[in-house]
This record gives sequence, structure tokens and C-alpha cells, in this order.
Amino acid sequence: MFNEDVLDFIKIKEELANHCSSIIAKEMALALEPMTNREKIQEALDETAEALRSWQTEIEQPLGGTRDIRESCKKSRKDFVLSREAIWDVYITIGAYKRMAKFFRAKYMEYPLLSLWMQDMPNMDRVEQRLKRVFDEKGELLDTASPKLASLRNTISKTRDRIKHDIQAILHDKDNQKYFQEAIITQRNNRYVIPVKQEYRQYFDGLIHDRSATGQTLYIEPMRLVQLNNDLQEALIGEEQEVLRIYKELSALIKQHSNDLMDACEKVSHIEFVYGKAKLAIAQKAVQATLSEGRDVNLMRARHPLIPANTVVPTDIRLGTDYRILLITGSNTGGKTVSLKTLGLLSLMNQSGLFIPADHGSILPIFHNIFADIGDEQSIEASLSTFSAHMTQVISIIKHCGPNDLVLLDELGSGTDPEEGSALAVSILEFFRQKGTLMMVSTHYNELKNYAYHTVGIENGHVEFDERTLKPTYRLHIGVAGSSHALSIAARLGLPKDIVNRARDYKSKFGSSEMETVLSDLNEEPYAEAEQYERGVDAHDGSDERRYALAAPEIGEDREDVSHHGGEHGYETQDVEPVFIGPVGEYAVVFHQVDDRHRHEPLQEIEPEYGQCGPPAQHAQHVGRTGVLAAVFADVDAVIFLADPHGARNRAQQIGDDNHGGSGVICEDHNGFPRVCVMQI
Repeated sequence: MFNEDVLDFIKIKEELANHCSSIIAKEMALALEPMTNREKIQEALDETAEALRSWQTEIEQPLGGTRDIRESCKKSRKDFVLSREAIWDVYITIGAYKRMAKFFRAKYMEYPLLSLWMQDMPNMDRVEQRLKRVFDEKGELLDTASPKLASLRNTISKTRDRIKHDIQAILHDKDNQKYFQEAIITQRNNRYVIPVKQEYRQYFDGLIHDRSATGQTLYIEPMRLVQLNNDLQEALIGEEQEVLRIYKELSALIKQHSNDLMDACEKVSHIEFVYGKAKLAIAQKAVQATLSEGRDVNLMRARHPLIPANTVVPTDIRLGTDYRILLITGSNTGGKTVSLKTLGLLSLMNQSGLFIPADHGSILPIFHNIFADIGDEQSIEASLSTFSAHMTQVISIIKHCGPNDLVLLDELGSGTDPEEGSALAVSILEFFRQKGTLMMVSTHYNELKNYAYHTVGIENGHVEFDERTLKPTYRLHIGVAGSSHALSIAARLGLPKDIVNRARDYKSKFGSSEMETVLSDLNEEPYAEAEQYERGVDAHDGSDERRYALAAPEIGEDREDVSHHGGEHGYETQDVEPVFIGPVGEYAVVFHQVDDRHRHEPLQEIEPEYGQCGPPAQHAQHVGRTGVLAAVFADVDAVIFLADPHGARNRAQQIGDDNHGGSGVICEDHNGFPRVCVMQI
């Protein structure tokens, strides 16, 4: 099960069909289905790579000229007499087959996989040579198709010449001039006649074949032409019968070779289809993904293939290594759904043998199933609310999913009471986490964000949002949760300020404002340059016996507040060198140790001697993921988490460092999120 409709895979197949050169290849494109067999997927991708190389290097491609001859072959097997057009299609298609086979015989080393399709290509020289003697280059039946046909057509030509000669003599006879309405030659019932005025009927000897609409003109066949017209009709009937006999003979010949023709049709159509896949890859600037040996996803600068190239924003998606569930948050403007669909759609394309619009080196696993519940599934006919419709889909996914599947859920737990919805969503996520399923989920609930922060195997991510333009940037950032920006959007759209301000007041009383504040700050200036942090840190007193550190995350607005302690205590700061660490786009400020032992050594090279104060394990990496600041001070092998010092509902926890004799206070909010840490050594 791959939920192709939800992910709009049909649109990819339609686009692929537009790039295929033949009717059969277009049908193959529309019938394309994702595969789960690793060998078949790899072979399909490698074939596409060969066709892409052909498009890029060959002056002439082995395409063109093929027609859909399947119906003609089927009719010939039932002893139907094929039409001239059908037989002509077979003839030019055989020629196209031979040209393609010749191309790949000469290019076997360059395109080994595609060349295999041309091996054991049926020999249809006998059919081609026979048809070549029958048709001219425009597909018309030659006079030399048979001796009898040549004789009959010769008779027809001579008889027509005699008839035209006699009619010209009648028309130019001065005694007959007054009888004619017009001095022209025409035909009625396949016989040559002359238009004669009604009043002279009794003066002109012949057979009447027709009358004009006004009745003023009679079309008369002169008696002297009757026998010639009879001879012409006899020859024409003979020609028709001979042509039918030839077509019957050729149809029988096609019947004899119908199996070979169908086999060749299948092989050539497959190559045309593969070339269509390569042409789609060129149009999308797509690359071949590496099939993961495990379950890891690493899409680099991936682009949604249905968004115009001049507007789509590349995004990086990582999943299946340190975490198996990615929770995406952010504003309700489409960015999250695009990220979900990008992963799902590119996975479908990859398992269908298509290249994906991403950078080289992107990795995708092979999913047994791809389940997706995206969009508003409310059904009035089925009496299902939005929540019920979504929950019905989720229940079905829960029943059928496994560890080798991909699950994409949009707005999990929405459409009902937020408290119950978030609780239900957390429970559902926990089920999938224990199941081991790879999963990408979007949500607005802070409870889910907090759950992801504190749960192994689940990671937060958010889609950037520009509050000035009220538009998402579509850039996905993993490691930091996002804010919904509902109040900002409402204000920018024109909601009265007093209503917005009142909403902010209410929000501050609802108990989730502290995390929203941090998320808003991170989303507003998520990736400032490293030197901005250097200007925002100055907290070293130069004392050998006591060090103090206190900072806040308002990097954009309160940068001067972060550094005021140095000036207050007159600290020297030349020995304190801030550095930038962490993955690209994820910032943390870290101070080098400045004693003699550790001067100018980065954090990751320092072995802690006295234990650590603060939340446990992987501090530098954790800081990079959560986006809070960190600092390491001289003589203190500790990571100090810095966040909002003004949280009204913080609780304090006293921590002692028995080995070093120091003490520290970590302030956390009601969700356990670290807000301020003051270390005294």
C-alpha cells in the first residue's frame, strides 16, 4: 500500500507520460507502480541512468517511428483483413525496431542494461522486405504490388484517357455548345457525365444520372461514352478485389509473425519508457538516489517535484539514524505538509525507478508500504468529522504498519479538544516509536514538542516562517521546534490590535507561553552569523577562585544584556575565546578552556574530570539540536544551558559538585525545559 492518490503520484506519472515518445510507453508511464524488490529497483534506476547518459552524450537517439501495432497483431490472429494504414504502421514500426537494435548492438559497452533488451530481437527481415515491395515511401500501395494489379491499373489509366478525350470532343463541337450549362467534365455514380440544360434534353442523346437542385441542369452520360464507362467500372472493381487480396495476404504474413512482433513491441516500448524516465530526470534536474542498506533517510536539498522550479525551496530531510520519528512544527501555511509530501513522493519515485529532484548523495531506503494521512478528509456523506476521518485513517495505519514502512501524518490529534488531542497524539507516537516505524508528523501542539525533546528516537523540526511576509520559506530545520505564529499572522492580516494584544495576555496565562517565546526567538533569527554570538557574550571575571556566568537567549534584541556582567565586575576577556560548533545552520556559543592545560582547546577535545552540572550527556550536540546557548568556563568542565531568565513558573533545583566543591542552580520551567543556569566555582 503506497497511498499514491494522497501524495499526488498520479501527477508525476502524467508528467512522465508527456516525456515518452510512443503511445505504449505513455501507457507504461501511467501504469507505473512502486516496487519493493531491491534488485528490481536498482536495475530500474541503473537503466534510467544509462538512458540519461544517452540523452546527454549521443547526437542521435534510438527513438522515433514506432506505432502501436498490438491491435493489428491481435486482429491478424483472428484472420481479420488489416487496412492499408494498419499494415503500413507495422512496416514502419519494424524499421524503427531494426534501427534501435542496430544502435544498441554498436553501443553495448556504453549501455549494457538497455542493450540486453535488444538481445534475441526477432528477425523480421522477411516481413519487412515483403511490405517494402508493396508500399511507396508515403504508404500508398504500389502498382507493382502484384502483376494483376499492375495490369488493372494500366487498363484504368488508358480507359480514363479515352473517356476524357471523347468528352473534350463533345464539349468543343460547335453544334453542341448551346446545350451545355457549363463546358466542364464531372462524375456521377463513378461515371463521367456532362451538365446539360433542361430545355435541350430531347436534343442530347444519353443517360440521365442526376439533376441539379433547381432542376435547370441534367447530368447526362453521352451514349458514346457508356461502353467506355462500363469498361472503366469493370477495371476499378477488379482493382478493388486485387487490393483486398493483397491486404489479405499481408495480414496472413503478419499473423505468422505476430508473436515476434509483439515480443519486439514489448522490448522496444520498454526502452522508450526508460528514455522517458531519463527525459523527466533532465526536466526536473533529478539525480539517482542511493538505496540505503538500512533504514536511514538523507535527502539533501530535496525539492517537491510538483512545485515550479522557480519557486520551490530545497530542503534537507534526515530520518532513521539517531531518530526514527521526525515531528515537524511551524505555522499553518503549508510548509509542513510540503515537507511531508516531499519525503513521501520522492520515496515513491525512487521505488518506481525514477530519479529524484535532490542533490547527489541523497539516500532513501526501500519501504514495504507508505502510509499517508494528509489533508482534510472530512466526509459529510459518511457523517465523519475531520477528527473522525483522520482517526479512521490512523487506526487503519496502526493495524497494517510495520517496521519497514513509512508513515506520514499531517496535524496529528487535531480537530478535537487540544488537551485530549495532544494526549492521544503522544500515545500514538509512542506506539509507532515502539513499533520502529519510520515516521514524519506535523503538529501545533506544544505537548508533542516537549515529548519529542525528552524522548529518545524522536526529533523536533520546524519549517521556517517569515513573519514580515506571512509566508513560509519552506526550509526545514531539524533539531528545533517551531511556533505556530497564529497571533503574528492574525495581526499582519489586519485583526485589530486590541484583540491581538488581549490574545497575547490570555496566552501568557494559559501556561505554554514560555516555550512559545523561545521557539519564536529561534524561528525569528534561526541562523545568525557566528560573529553575532561573539558580540553577545562577555561574562568572564578573570578570577582564579570564582567564576560567574549568566546569559539570556534574546540574541537579536538584548545582546548588550548578555555581556553586562563583564563590565560590572571589571573582568578581562582577552583569554575568553568564543567559538562556533555544531552542524551547519545550528548554533551554539562555546568558550574554550583558558587555563594552562586546556588553553585554546575546543570543547570536544576536553575530557571532563569532575563530572558535569546540568542535563546529562552529549551536551555540545544537544545544544546544537535544541538551539539554546552553551558556555564552558575555565576550571569548570561543565556545560551551562542559557535560556529565558524571566520565566514566572520556573522551579529551582540545587546541584552540588562534590568532587570540585562548586555549586550550581538550574532553573527549569514546568515542562522541565532548562531556562537559566548560574555556575559558581
